[in-house]
Amino acid sequence: MITVILPNRRLGIEFSHRMTLYNPSFPPFSAVKVKGTQCEIYALDINGLKMVPKIARGEAMCQNNDQFVKAIGRKIALTHALEDYVEFSKYDRGKVWDAYWNRS
Repeated sequence: MITVILPNRRLGIEFSHRMTLYNPSFPPFSAVKVKGTQCEIYALDINGLKMVPKIARGEAMCQNNDQFVKAIGRKIALTHALEDYVEFSKYDRGKVWDAYWNRS
């Protein structure tokens, strides 16, 4: 988990990579397996534990002819998660990206 310390709260960012069934059309027999990355942003309490519910969620899914690259999926999913939550200021988004790029 990546921890982000903002002036008024602490955030935790988690990524997961998985294969999911995706059905772009209506008939259920046309579902295909697609690799993707999911990003979830949580508020953290004073002890660093996740507070429920999550603040934001973003997802990146590969197309059939794409090569699955975790780094690209993480960037896209994090971008979607930051767009999902409208209360992030420009400063907050910058701190999130700084924490992402400086993770160990």
